[in-house]
Amino acid sequence: MPTRKSYTRRHSKRTLVRCARQNVQPRPASSLQSNNTSTLQTATSDLSTSSKRSSLPSQQKITKRIKLDITPTSSNSNSNVPLDGYTIVQNPVLFSLMCQTNCRGCGNRWSGIMNIKKREGLFVILSFQCSSCKNTVTIETSPKVVASNRRDINVRSQIGGHLCGIRYAGLVKLMGAMNLPSPIQNETYSKWDKDLLPSVKSFSSRSMRKGVEEAIAAANDTDLIVSGDGFWQTR
Repeated sequence: MPTRKSYTRRHSKRTLVRCARQNVQPRPASSLQSNNTSTLQTATSDLSTSSKRSSLPSQQKITKRIKLDITPTSSNSNSNVPLDGYTIVQNPVLFSLMCQTNCRGCGNRWSGIMNIKKREGLFVILSFQCSSCKNTVTIETSPKVVASNRRDINVRSQIGGHLCGIRYAGLVKLMGAMNLPSPIQNETYSKWDKDLLPSVKSFSSRSMRKGVEEAIAAANDTDLIVSGDGFWQTR
């Protein structure tokens, strides 16, 4: 079995021959060995660093978000549209789509009038009346919240106003700029705030408790470093 010295001599001879052919000054064998060792250490260090980063909770969340795929609620559908979400459609587009259908009452191509039968904040009930047979079809733009008379879109907009720090006055400006219906009236908005408070407190407590559990699991220790900011300048 060749010794380390004989391996070094053969390696040095090959290096000298290669450098002579390329007209390049040879480097000492010790320098080559140190470079190979440093390269191996650097690669090992990079691999260790990348593995540590991939194990962090934030990296795992990013990976999950990248791998996230929008799946419809219907298992038999190939659509990539979330059926429990919302899509903003301009009224003329909706009206022109209705004109491409046949009336359920008379069977002819639909032609008629589109009206707002009821509006409550961002929620509206649209009615489409056929001019030939007067048959009317109604569409509700948002479902009710479970065990409540409130509409899902109004509750979501109210929570969004709080999360963005714009509250009722900011929502009014935003809806006006988007050419959308105005949010619910201010009196109702204030009343709903009191009803939403217990749910928001419960959700925030669960979220913070889950965050602590994830941090402890990632660090494998209860001695955590926490930074906080207790000031948020709003009205």
